[in-house]
Amino acid sequence: MSCRGDVSLCVLAFLLNLPLVLGSEGYFWHVTDNHIDTLYESQQESCRDVFSTEELGIFGMPRCDCPVIFQKSFVGAMKSLGPAPEFIVWTGDMSPHVKNESAFKPESVVVASIVNVTTLIKEAFPSTKVFPALGNNDCYPKDQLQPHNSTLYTAVGGIWRDWIGDAALQTFHK
Repeated sequence: MSCRGDVSLCVLAFLLNLPLVLGSEGYFWHVTDNHIDTLYESQQESCRDVFSTEELGIFGMPRCDCPVIFQKSFVGAMKSLGPAPEFIVWTGDMSPHVKNESAFKPESVVVASIVNVTTLIKEAFPSTKVFPALGNNDCYPKDQLQPHNSTLYTAVGGIWRDWIGDAALQTFHK
């Protein structure tokens, strides 16, 4: 199975085939590259693949980013399979891939994607330590994280503050 353009189904296939490893030292979750499309709806043409004539699936489609319902299911599966991890490593790339960034991916869409996943993880794992990081798609324009403080860092730092603490927040803003 090739994962090129089929990220949501590949993530699901990976999770379903991942044995839960438990040991005397504990376990953790690693979350990455979910690429949430907050505008995805199975009943309309919202995948942003203008040449697709396929009906969109409820939990996603090949060549489409993940709908919010998939992310909710994904975090629910994490909670069901391993409800008490020692920690969670979250390495970013939550915002959608888009062909026309200026039309579909302003910084507010990036922040909304990060807020969405942050909220789901905080609700499912309220007392678990989370180590979040931004991915190359978690910025606007894509692949261009700013070298110094920006409105993105201020927004994300505010929602991650209780995870990263004040000292790390200061570094995050530098």
